[in-house]
Amino acid sequence: MKDILTELHTPCLMQCGFYPDDDHGPYNREGVCFSVLPEKGHARYWTYTRDNLFSISIQDFVFYEDLFLEFQQPKYLSFNYYDSVSGEEFNPYKRLSCGCIRVHIGSNNLYRASQLSQKHSHSLDGY
Repeated sequence: MKDILTELHTPCLMQCGFYPDDDHGPYNREGVCFSVLPEKGHARYWTYTRDNLFSISIQDFVFYEDLFLEFQQPKYLSFNYYDSVSGEEFNPYKRLSCGCIRVHIGSNNLYRASQLSQKHSHSLDGY
C-alpha cells in the first residue's frame, strides 16, 4: 500500500457519509479527523499515520440509523479493540463484541459490515 490514508481510511469513510473535519475535538492535531453530518448522528473517526508504516485510529460513533458498510479493501492487517460496539461483519459472518482484541486481514476483497443505530461504538485500531 502506497498511502494508508488515501487507500484505506478515506475511501471507506467518504462512502459512509464522513467528511474531513478540522475540529479534532479531544484528539491530537497530528492526526486527521473525519465526522458525519449532525442529522446522521454523532460520529468522529480520528487516525494518525506515520511514514506510511502504520496507522492508529479511534472510532467514536452513534448513528441515528443503521449503517451498512461495503467497500473494496486493500491488503492490510488490523488489530482492533472495542470498548463498546453493536454490529456485525458478513463475510465471514461474525458478531462484533467488546472487550476483546480482534485481528482482521484485508486481502483485496469486499468488506461488508453493519453498525446498529442508537448504539455507541468506541474502538482503538492499529493498521
